[in-house]
Amino acid sequence: MSADLPSQDLGRQPLAFAGALTIACIAHQHARLCAWLEVNSRQIDLSGVTECDAAGVQLLIAARRTAATLGNSLELSMPSAAVLEACRRCGVTLTH
Repeated sequence: MSADLPSQDLGRQPLAFAGALTIACIAHQHARLCAWLEVNSRQIDLSGVTECDAAGVQLLIAARRTAATLGNSLELSMPSAAVLEACRRCGVTLTH
């Protein structure tokens, strides 16, 4: 899985997750996500996620909470079928 972090204007660019958002890659993605959140970004594009498990769902919940702690809102946009199914299995909705 990759997280695309634009080199310019990070505060205005969405973060796009693609591929797997699972326990196997979560530590790496957590570090990238934390760095991205520090620049006040507001949107994560989930349309490219092909696999997602409870760890991925937990990462998204933590991201939203971290953004709120920093005084920002965070939109989890265009969730793929894999993300929606993982959320359903965990009993979580992505709406505010």
